[in-house]
Amino acid sequence: MLLLLGVLALVAARPAAAEDTTCTGTIGAEGHDNIVVPAGASCTLDGTTAEGNVIVGTGATLTAAGVRVDGNIQAEGAAGVTVTGSQVGGSVQLEQGGGATVAGNRIDSDLQMESNSAALNAEGNDIGGNLQANQNTGGLAVVDNTIDGNLQCAANDPAPTGGGNVVFGSAEDQCAALTGDGPGTPSPDPTGTPSPGPTGTPSPGPTGTPSPDPTETARQTGRLSGPDRFATAVAITRAAYPNGADVIYLARADDFADGLAGGSLSDGPILLVPACGTLPTVVADEIRRLDPQRVVALGGTVAVCDEMLAQAAAA
Repeated sequence: MLLLLGVLALVAARPAAAEDTTCTGTIGAEGHDNIVVPAGASCTLDGTTAEGNVIVGTGATLTAAGVRVDGNIQAEGAAGVTVTGSQVGGSVQLEQGGGATVAGNRIDSDLQMESNSAALNAEGNDIGGNLQANQNTGGLAVVDNTIDGNLQCAANDPAPTGGGNVVFGSAEDQCAALTGDGPGTPSPDPTGTPSPGPTGTPSPGPTGTPSPDPTETARQTGRLSGPDRFATAVAITRAAYPNGADVIYLARADDFADGLAGGSLSDGPILLVPACGTLPTVVADEIRRLDPQRVVALGGTVAVCDEMLAQAAAA
């Protein structure tokens, strides 16, 4: 009897393992651990929370809107994936599948698309890591994304299209031209020749306006950047305040309103920080270099929490 009671006590004390929820229909605004879409099934997630991963099987389809995934969204061989208006704490990984639309999401790590055979669309995402697209054959549009890391595209056929992407790292290979207004934006005429008017006759400039001097030396260019937005802000402060600063300002990195409003400040630099959590090492190191007497947060505690302000002050 005592032995039986001991066994029962051990079983009761054992922690429950994370459970997989199988999705073959629609799951609404409720919480789960891992969510699995079986091979060939169709799943719709509407406002759902997944504390683990969302895994999409071969030939399956996933439509996710307004969801929160603490882990990754992983699809290998899926027929189709659509993720919109959602928050993903890890990566979105789409491999060897069909078409996909990933739009208007916050992805804390990477967006990876590899060896997919139908149309792919990555638009309006805020990506904390890299956007990587390789060996896709159904066409790829990359439009208006903000990417803390690198934009890397290689061996896609046809080549990716798009533009308007803000890349804090580097844009490489096939996606090198997809920042700013993207390809197709007319460049200034380097010869200085007036553009033709509607009749084909060159339009005259204002009387007495001197023509550009073709021998004039071109302006020098440069760039202040880092591997992510935190490091880019640090590169700017190092250039503007090489001898330190009496005051520094902290602005939330994932919402630009406070940082833009703080642009009128002239007595110290603005450093970007997470709204809450852990102060990035690169920011802490820069605060120590600047050695300020005051640290000021821009916005309320939702923008920069008291814990973040305290970490910065103690750096």
